[in-house]
Amino acid sequence: MQTSTWSSTGSPRYLVGEVLHSKFSFGDYQKTEWHCPIDIVTSIKHSAKAFQILDVKDRRSDSQRIIKVLSRSLAKDSAIAADIYWLRHVRTIDEQHSFLEEEFRDMNHHYLVFHPPKNTLRDVLDSPFISPLPRRHVQEIGLQLINTVHSLHKEYIYDLDLCPENIEILSTATNTEYEYTRPNFFQSRAGLPNLFVMQELMINSRSYFNVRKLNWRQDAMRGSDQYRSPEIVFGWKYKYRSDCFAIGCIIWEMLTGIPLFIACEEGPRYQLDKAYLFEDVLGPYPESFTEKLKRQHSHYFPSPHSNHLIPSGYVSETVQNYLSVSRRPEDILVEDEEALDVVMSLTRLNAKQRPTARDILDYKFFKRRSF
Repeated sequence: MQTSTWSSTGSPRYLVGEVLHSKFSFGDYQKTEWHCPIDIVTSIKHSAKAFQILDVKDRRSDSQRIIKVLSRSLAKDSAIAADIYWLRHVRTIDEQHSFLEEEFRDMNHHYLVFHPPKNTLRDVLDSPFISPLPRRHVQEIGLQLINTVHSLHKEYIYDLDLCPENIEILSTATNTEYEYTRPNFFQSRAGLPNLFVMQELMINSRSYFNVRKLNWRQDAMRGSDQYRSPEIVFGWKYKYRSDCFAIGCIIWEMLTGIPLFIACEEGPRYQLDKAYLFEDVLGPYPESFTEKLKRQHSHYFPSPHSNHLIPSGYVSETVQNYLSVSRRPEDILVEDEEALDVVMSLTRLNAKQRPTARDILDYKFFKRRSF
């Protein structure tokens, strides 16, 4: 099924099954030739006002690619050209990003083509032989992730979709390690090499448009459910520290082998479900957080004078079942106060109280390394 690939506002709107067509090469439109359609959309990773991120299949080679489609009416060509230069710029080992395979444009859109990842952190975390990861691997992966995000933030770019699926592991070789599990007993387990080389899979949230002219709340629900910060969930203004919240969730999952938050189904109850989970996992709401939530979602509270959420019977059955057996992070990660301090600092409900990507490196967890 096909439809128009752009809306009346100039936003790209490809659908699954649609062919990317009308391609021009980069240059003078008068001298370029039409390309035959070769890429078919297999899934939509993200849609926003100024761009889409698509999984596509190259019908010539049967290979998968990721394409970011940018509106040329909402994103200036000069800004896109600057990003292309940045993507192709040589980086250090700790500042790797997606490899830009090619780029082209037509009259309405600009297309950035990336290789999909071969192995991701999700593959590692889903392995029963490796997860949860040893502390030293969490430190190494965490450092590389933080440096990658910090390099984005220095360029005034927010990722807003940090999650294990979007972190590529370039080396997947394993070795055998022995853990000291109890006196006079060592247990073997699969391990990973001392050094991970990672690259961020996508640059997918550059602010190509003026948020004062376009309503950013309409694009608020970004990222992956279990790694979304409160400000993204509730449609508040987000910035660099929204990425830091996701880093905290990822570090927790590497340390424990389980996500910090259970998955929530998006729908009419989604924000209420998340409100309950944030309070249950991260502790009582600060007064300023409660007041902000009341202004937008007063129906989440029994009365204007109450600071407690409505009874849990209003949330989904999945969240109700979780709340009946949930445990606080400090009751799970009892043997590593330094790691707990990092996670709880990064996932503070108030975004302004979270450390920046640069500040995280000063925490004891990363100062006293195990490798």
